Amino acid sequence: MSEQSRRRDFRLREMDCVTCALRLEKELRKIPGVKEAHANLVLERVTVTYDPQQVDVQTLETGIERLGYRLPYKKYRGFVERILAWFKASGTEPPLFKGVRSNEFQDLVLGSLKPTVLWVTSDRCPSCRTQIPALKRLSERYAGLVYFYQMDVMQARSVKGYEQVEAPALLLFDRGLVVHRYTGLFDETVVEEQLAGLVRA
Repeated sequence: MSEQSRRRDFRLREMDCVTCALRLEKELRKIPGVKEAHANLVLERVTVTYDPQQVDVQTLETGIERLGYRLPYKKYRGFVERILAWFKASGTEPPLFKGVRSNEFQDLVLGSLKPTVLWVTSDRCPSCRTQIPALKRLSERYAGLVYFYQMDVMQARSVKGYEQVEAPALLLFDRGLVVHRYTGLFDETVVEEQLAGLVRA
């Protein structure tokens, strides 16, 4: 580590999947001034090496929070209310779309006559939650033209051919074939253009 560099550990809440850890590292490295980022899944923390002349701690915190993580030493508006609602819902959030189980995959997804979006997600995936606003907008724009489903990552992995899928993932199907696949973050504009093309076809 050079004299200009500093290293800081950020403890995180709810980092419990390898894909999320890798995505966190990748996104933090995109921030100007960040030289390295290493996420430790076991310790639930990310260590960032950065140039304090180019980037400050607040910017690093914002980068982490943008991916859906919360820092234990910060207070968040409505945090208690969200926790209470979480318990009230028996530990699960209400589904964004109709859920698909492994035994329904063939009929609902592969057998669909309309373009279909399958969102592979997990209840404890912070990155998944950050995608909800964009997915809501897409589903509203293509209501009646495209089917939107969600599927728990463990259910998806029990389907032949999808054993290695990670959460979050967005799969676009056209008459039973995957025509576009995104693992991790996706560009809403690009997905919308692809859906528009499938609807016109």
